[in-house]
Amino acid sequence: LGEGMCVRLVDWVYHCCKVCGIQDLNVYFTALNLIRRHAPTQKEDRRDLQLTAVASIFIAAKLLEMRPLRMEFCLETLGHNKYTRE
Repeated sequence: LGEGMCVRLVDWVYHCCKVCGIQDLNVYFTALNLIRRHAPTQKEDRRDLQLTAVASIFIAAKLLEMRPLRMEFCLETLGHNKYTRE
């Protein structure tokens, strides 16, 4: 990822965590860590990167939150209805 894309991605993930009502910053940092681990192995376009970020936030919240996010909520709110469960 380029530097500019990285900065925008970090900002967008933080915004998504706030929209989801996530208070624990560990979820934010875990999501960024998951994205960082996946991103170097893939040559992605913006759509794939957004899906990777949404999935990373979902997984991080599932691991760390008492009330994890619902997949439907992530797809509708964070993914702007661009993706389905399949």
